Amino acid sequence: MYYASGRRNGMDLSAHGVRAPIETLAASGQLALVVVPAAFALVFAADYFFKTDFRVWVVAIKAFTPDKIAIAVLYLPLFLVYFVANSLALNSFSRYLTFGRESYNTALLAGANAFGPLVLVIAQYWTFFSTGHTLPWFPGITSIWLFPIIVFLLVAGIISRKLYRATGNPYVGAFVNAAVVTMISVSNTLTMG
Repeated sequence: MYYASGRRNGMDLSAHGVRAPIETLAASGQLALVVVPAAFALVFAADYFFKTDFRVWVVAIKAFTPDKIAIAVLYLPLFLVYFVANSLALNSFSRYLTFGRESYNTALLAGANAFGPLVLVIAQYWTFFSTGHTLPWFPGITSIWLFPIIVFLLVAGIISRKLYRATGNPYVGAFVNAAVVTMISVSNTLTMG
């Protein structure tokens, strides 16, 4: 977007938070290192005191064993690449008023964030209900695995925008979302340590 129209229309990457000093990036990482453990402390407290976790259908946020942290460190760089690009796209290049309101733009972008996996799930179930068979190139269990991804991408878009509006920094939401989604993913997956 920047190279197609932003640059010739006077878009300043620094003003939109894309070009950030190393201090800002470090502060964003430090904030994520405080926020994410604090959020998971609530999960561990609920598990310890009430023997419960936070799950709705196939989306589960639960306590995990220490070995999951080492595994999460391996996956975190991949999630960071995605969520940094996603946050920059949502916040620095796509902030417009939609029908005169920024909240509509946020809802539209959060929906667009989850649109790809949603289309795959709809195609899979539509084919299954119509023919009795799943798509040959899309194993049946994959559509079940996509349900949490749809939720994560929808919620991540909203969180990213809210944090950007509060801080003016697209990297805070990216770092927080990457860390949270990584921990949720590795704690809900059979992994070998």
